[in-house]
Amino acid sequence: MVSFAKSFSRGGGAGGALNRHVVAQFIPFLMLLFFVLSPLHWLQFTDSVLGKFVLLGIVVFYTALDKLVGTIVATMFIVYYNSDFATRVASGIAP
Repeated sequence: MVSFAKSFSRGGGAGGALNRHVVAQFIPFLMLLFFVLSPLHWLQFTDSVLGKFVLLGIVVFYTALDKLVGTIVATMFIVYYNSDFATRVASGIAP
């Protein structure tokens, strides 16, 4: 009874974790969709301060779920920002 009261007071117990994992599964899909549909806008967004804060928030979100996954996501974003792949795709040059 005590564990039920604690999980209920935190906002639903396992339901909150399930929702976070569902969101975690959709984030890569949405990012890829935005990149494919409009690579130039994606490039402009990720180069802006707001885009960098959003990507930082995504890293923090994944790190809160699992530290290893958060480290992998952070590494992927570092590689993305250090490569010119997105710039070449947006300009029409084949990678």
